[in-house]
Amino acid sequence: MTTLDVNVTLALGSLDLHVELTAQPGEVIALLGPNGAGKTTLLRCITGMAPIDSGHIRFGEQVWDDPSANIFIAPEQRGIGMVFQDYVLFEHMSVLDNVAFPLRNRGASKQESRVQARAQLEHFDLADLAKERPGALSGGQSQRVALARAQMGAPKLLLLDEPFSALDAAVRPMVRSVIAEAAADRVTILVTHDPVDVADIATRVIELVDGRIKP
Repeated sequence: MTTLDVNVTLALGSLDLHVELTAQPGEVIALLGPNGAGKTTLLRCITGMAPIDSGHIRFGEQVWDDPSANIFIAPEQRGIGMVFQDYVLFEHMSVLDNVAFPLRNRGASKQESRVQARAQLEHFDLADLAKERPGALSGGQSQRVALARAQMGAPKLLLLDEPFSALDAAVRPMVRSVIAEAAADRVTILVTHDPVDVADIATRVIELVDGRIKP
């Protein structure tokens, strides 16, 4: 079983982050807390975008970050699906190629990557936007493209930072359903302020306050 094992300490500006948690495949953890509590920073630690000061981050048998052992695995080598609050789409690429990018980046052919990307676009009701560039999309459409891209390659760990905030109310149930359907085979951590997200798809709730998990 591929367990996520996080024990991180990081001082970043006024934030003093110290978090210990483990998560198993099939868990959808809703990460709650006020602004500035360290939720996004914790996700950045897990991705490798914010190297930790001490502790460790392990996923299954792999050690991703352990300063005491001088181990640090680069973000692109961790195979994580991630959705940021600002989407981070490639403006020079079509929607189709944005979604295909994770597989292309791992060495898959353009044809294979695009076939799988089209399937993801269908899941998120975005097939008619495949040829568009991100600049032509609404905020909600961009968010769905980012979610589709994060699911490419069936990542075993999916990190979502306010992933449904820009979606129209009519679209949110469909997108939540897509995320929930794939959750059985992976660990999912979801930063949210929406109680409906918690009720619909979360299997566990963790509240982060001032860089610590609230008992």
